[in-house]
Amino acid sequence: MGAYLADAMGRKWTFMISAIATIIMVLVYLYVPVGNTGLLLLGIPLNAAILMKFAPMGPFMTELYPTNSAAPARVSATMPAGRSARCS
Repeated sequence: MGAYLADAMGRKWTFMISAIATIIMVLVYLYVPVGNTGLLLLGIPLNAAILMKFAPMGPFMTELYPTNSAAPARVSATMPAGRSARCS
């Protein structure tokens, strides 16, 4: 779903929609009184809203840096914990 939105509306708008949808779904998930089945069913759109941002993240990260440093910068931007663990 995130890839389709990124193609149709652009990457930045996909991030914005994902962030807004995540905030709304978290508030609904926390404050709407529902039972166990309701929480299970509300978890599906919450998960979709959270995971929507990962499809356009790869191309977006490579556009932030010059061509000669795109790959190392992408690694350091997307996996800082793994990078610091290897250095120590």
